[in-house]
Amino acid sequence: MQSRQTTLKEARRPAPQSWDESRLRLLAERREVIGAIAVNTLASCDSSENPQESDCASLDQIRDVEYSHREALSRRLHKLDDALERIAAGAYGLCAECGARIVDKRLANDPAVSFCVGCQAASESRTSPLTL
Repeated sequence: MQSRQTTLKEARRPAPQSWDESRLRLLAERREVIGAIAVNTLASCDSSENPQESDCASLDQIRDVEYSHREALSRRLHKLDDALERIAAGAYGLCAECGARIVDKRLANDPAVSFCVGCQAASESRTSPLTL
């Protein structure tokens, strides 16, 4: 019985050779995101020099957009790091919620994805804002 459980568990796990390609894609995107965060941070520092009084409202809007962009980049960096940790732990390609194997097409589209389609949909329905 123990060997049957192990066999079923291994059948759900993606092939480790595909992890190398995913790892390289994750690392490349990670470098890009870190670079974008650095550029965004430098740009926000430059935009704060000697604003004229009439420009304050537009400067505030620019800062809000820059902050939102930086936050989105930081969230993506966190997802990339999580995916790299799952590769190192041997759990890459398995849903973080239910443990099912994530479809290869889904991983090819976004190698940092951590949920299967069903769990992702359930997560989004729990966190989606109420509509009137």
